[in-house]
Amino acid sequence: MERYVKENRGNAVQAEDIYQEAFLTVWRNVQLERFSPESQADFSAYLFRVCKNKWIDVLRSKSFKSELFTDKELNRKAETEYDEEEDRLIDLIKLHFDELGDSCKDLLSKFYYSKMSMREISEVKGWSEATARNSKYRCIQRLRELINRDSQ
Repeated sequence: MERYVKENRGNAVQAEDIYQEAFLTVWRNVQLERFSPESQADFSAYLFRVCKNKWIDVLRSKSFKSELFTDKELNRKAETEYDEEEDRLIDLIKLHFDELGDSCKDLLSKFYYSKMSMREISEVKGWSEATARNSKYRCIQRLRELINRDSQ
C-alpha cells in the first residue's frame, strides 16, 4: 500500500494513515457482515481496494490540493535560499583556493575539475594512492580551515 501511495503523490506517513483507516473500515464491514472473506487473499485484496479508494478520496479533496500548492511554494522558497547559501560558499571556496599552496591547488584541480581518479593522480604525481588520498584530505582540511576562519 505504501508503494501505491508514494507512486501517487503521497508519502509513507499518509500511506500509514490510509492503511489504518482502511483496516478499521474493513474490520467494521466484517463485523457488520457486509463482507465475509473466504480466504486471506480475499481479505488482502479487499483491504487494498478500500485503501486505494480512500487514497483516491484524499487526492480529490480540496485540502490535499491546497497542501500540494503550499508544499510547492515552500520548496521553491527553500531552493532559492539554498542557492544563495551555495553561491556564498562557492565564492568563499574560490577566494581561499588561491591561498592554498601550488601542490594542493594542482591536486584538488585534478580531482574536482579534471575528474581524475585518485589512482590517475597518484600515477601522474608518482605517489602511492594512499599518499594521494592523504594529501587530498590535508588540502581539503586546509581549505576548510581558511573558510571557517573567514566565516567567523
